[in-house]
Amino acid sequence: MSVYMNDKSVDQESQKARAAALSSELEKAISLHEKTIPIILPFLSVILNVVAIIGLVLMVTSNPLSNYNISYIDTINEDYYNYRTTDTTTVTTTIWFIIMSILSIIALIYLIYRWVDTRNRHFDRTTKLYSLITEIIEVIGLDRAYIIKSRLNELMIVNDDMKNKALHMILGAIIPFYMLYIMHFMSKDLAKHSQTEKLILAEIIDSLKGTDPLFAKNIHDYKTIEEKSTFLYIILGIITLGIFMLYWAYAITKSYNTHILNHRVIDYEILQSLRRVAPIAN
Repeated sequence: MSVYMNDKSVDQESQKARAAALSSELEKAISLHEKTIPIILPFLSVILNVVAIIGLVLMVTSNPLSNYNISYIDTINEDYYNYRTTDTTTVTTTIWFIIMSILSIIALIYLIYRWVDTRNRHFDRTTKLYSLITEIIEVIGLDRAYIIKSRLNELMIVNDDMKNKALHMILGAIIPFYMLYIMHFMSKDLAKHSQTEKLILAEIIDSLKGTDPLFAKNIHDYKTIEEKSTFLYIILGIITLGIFMLYWAYAITKSYNTHILNHRVIDYEILQSLRRVAPIAN
């Protein structure tokens, strides 16, 4: 009997030590905050194009006669001369247009990079976080551990689809309208991710609420990203001559930023709750 009790005591200590180690690892992962996307970034490429057009118009309309060099080339007859003009404004406007076009393309490529990088990093981060949370709940023996593990598998399937940043950056820069596809999967993938994440988060919250009376978070505090109709958005973009595309790009950026900021609060609350319930778990 004493041997059995000793074995049980050793197992409990081992579980507590494992839970403490996992909690420490979870804390490190949560402390590494994800970067949000600058909200001006979706507009930067368009702003550069507008600046380029305004600059071209100003340079063309303000082209004075003094910009032209006049040379007299007839050395035989003084009454005869010829104007040889060199339009320096044409050269200047061409250089200006090329520079602004390059900057606009760079801005577009950087936007694609930040979008896809943020998507991939967040999906990878949440997989690791929920894996740690699920393991802690299993170790300390909370209710719903089996269901939570099942939900984790569903989330991992959704999060496993990592996008190639370099490929999309190249295709987005050289293929017309490819940006529409990037906007499509950026919007659709986040909506699917958040809806699947809500399922596992609901189970985790219910499990913690049943053990930790100080845990005040509710699943309604989690803001699900609604899936948007790509077809409808493209039609609206055509009707508004592309203006609605700017709103769509802005909405994608804002959705990811809101989702990331929402995570910072919920992740921290879950960590604190797990710390409280781990020492009293049987």
